[in-house]
Amino acid sequence: MAVIVPFIGVNRVIGGVVSGISDYKRYAKIELITYILATSAIAIGLYYSDLKGVIIAIAIAPVIQLLVVVAVFGKTLKTYLNFKSLSLNFNYKNKLLAFALMSFISTFLLSFIELDIRTLISEEININEAGYWTAITFISKNYMVFASGLFTLYVLPKFASIHSSEEFKTEVFNIYKTILPIFGLGMVLVYLIRNYIIQIIYPEFTGMEPLFKWQLLGDFIRLGALVLSHQFLAKSMVKSFVITEVISLALFFILSKVFIQYYGTEGIVIAHFVRYVIYFIIVAFMIKVYYNKSAKEQ
Repeated sequence: MAVIVPFIGVNRVIGGVVSGISDYKRYAKIELITYILATSAIAIGLYYSDLKGVIIAIAIAPVIQLLVVVAVFGKTLKTYLNFKSLSLNFNYKNKLLAFALMSFISTFLLSFIELDIRTLISEEININEAGYWTAITFISKNYMVFASGLFTLYVLPKFASIHSSEEFKTEVFNIYKTILPIFGLGMVLVYLIRNYIIQIIYPEFTGMEPLFKWQLLGDFIRLGALVLSHQFLAKSMVKSFVITEVISLALFFILSKVFIQYYGTEGIVIAHFVRYVIYFIIVAFMIKVYYNKSAKEQ
């Protein structure tokens, strides 16, 4: 997997080009073909070499993705990148380090907090309840992948080209009117068929049923907040991103500690909901401050 890391980096760079020009159709084609081939590799690895084969298949997945990207997007990429002129250049190191810090905050610290909360549930209640919470977060992460892909492909490039408060408000309201209702209906559907989902994916985890309501409500507010917070990425607002993420994670941890005493495992998903309500308000306030400051400078 260490050897594969450069392939992941190249995939990210090319993926940035695909997102930057908002080539939706080829992005969807790349993702679809990649998932089919990667899943096939995992199935073959499992059949012939058990767990070791699965691990190898997971490790080579970035190579599979890169080959698909080159096959589908290679010709278009040549019009944007002059490969012959590529050379080692450290001029962008500070900007890249800023985004590395953003990534560190949103991935490493989140994983650390989630692990700590799982341990908290195990110690305060029992290991089964910790399993219920892990299962509901796994379901949440799977449907949130669709949203994050859409935001990266459409919202990020759009926000990068916006330079006034009015334009930003118009675009945000357009997104809220078109995208959020679709995800909202999807979440309502997930809630209505929650028992079927449990039976199919986690047949022995019937105790997780009460967690769906607060998890889905929190995720819906989270989607609304994520639309706004993509402005931090679009405008390289590193300080604002770090501050809001740290506050969000701290809120989740503290509220989980408090609510678990009163509501058990359900208190963790209630903390998830309350966290994102507060996060939404803070992000909206910071963006308002940013545009007010920009207007004064002009």
